[in-house]
Amino acid sequence: MILGALAAMVQMKVKRLLAYSSIGHVGYIRTGLSCGNIEGIQSLLIGIPPLASFCRKFYLFFAALGVGAYFLALVGLVTSVIGRWVAGRLPRVSQFGRLKAVLRALDT
Repeated sequence: MILGALAAMVQMKVKRLLAYSSIGHVGYIRTGLSCGNIEGIQSLLIGIPPLASFCRKFYLFFAALGVGAYFLALVGLVTSVIGRWVAGRLPRVSQFGRLKAVLRALDT
């Protein structure tokens, strides 16, 4: 989760930004599996891509706290906030990429 969040923060290419974001989400899946209880597994099922939302991570962090994985829940919370910031950057990054392509097309 940490590697995915920190690497996505500095990316200016959309494909790499999404790839590092995916790496971070694998960490959330691992957190749910490492809980070893039904709440952890259920939080993973809320996180299936069409259904991913705040509720998934909310249940995931409570499942981690329920089994005593306080550090893992804290890291998940911090990387989740970083991930929201990265998701907010996505439209700007994609617009800058498109602007460069348009400018190159006009130069030729």
